[in-house]
Amino acid sequence: MKDEKERTRLVEQARRYLESAGRPRLVMLAVLMVTLASGFLASVAMLHLGVSRMPVRYPLAVAVAYATFLWMLRAWLQRQAIASDISDDPEGLLVPGAAVFGVAALGEKLALGEKLDTKEKRQSGGSGDLSGLGNIGDIGEGLGALVILVLIAGLCTLVVSVYLVVTSPMLLAELLVDGALLGAMSRAVSPNSPPHWSRAVVRRTWLAALVTAIVFGLVGFGIERVVPGAHTLAEAWTVDVDGSRR
Repeated sequence: MKDEKERTRLVEQARRYLESAGRPRLVMLAVLMVTLASGFLASVAMLHLGVSRMPVRYPLAVAVAYATFLWMLRAWLQRQAIASDISDDPEGLLVPGAAVFGVAALGEKLALGEKLDTKEKRQSGGSGDLSGLGNIGDIGEGLGALVILVLIAGLCTLVVSVYLVVTSPMLLAELLVDGALLGAMSRAVSPNSPPHWSRAVVRRTWLAALVTAIVFGLVGFGIERVVPGAHTLAEAWTVDVDGSRR
């Protein structure tokens, strides 16, 4: 209980410092840009490796993106330049001017460390909605369903990104305390194992990552139902619901 109270106090001090000098939201925006790019590239790579099914490829790409997200935060932690000796003066470390918290993380102390295949053609009057109920046969309806699917994926990505940016001061503060301060302090004064650097990050983000993977899997499944034979979103945009190119 005492250790938890001490951790809470350090986290709050770190959060205040980060918000005043560390620009945590800009750090998180940069991390998210790399994360999204890694997910897209993973999807492209898997497509070239033969993983053509979107309901399979998209969740796997989200998993790669999440792993990249964790790796980026660990890199942020490892590159942090600490100006003072945390084992000598842990109290002075979380006050503006005593240490730099905002750009990267503690280095050597954490060394443990994502063609169109036209075999299937839709016949005029075939089913083309997400659940397979009813006939579409109308290009406008198929295009409308495709737009809705893209909007769902985009909205999910936006909501998760906004959540991470808004909560980034606390998330990075907990990451810093668990990964650098408490780790070094525990090694210096106690034989007990310090908390793992990723504890707070995983606790705050695993559900968002899981929901995103599920949503993208369902979106991939929906795109395949709307435009059979399409293996990418780009292909789906260039093919009519009857299987002919626009």
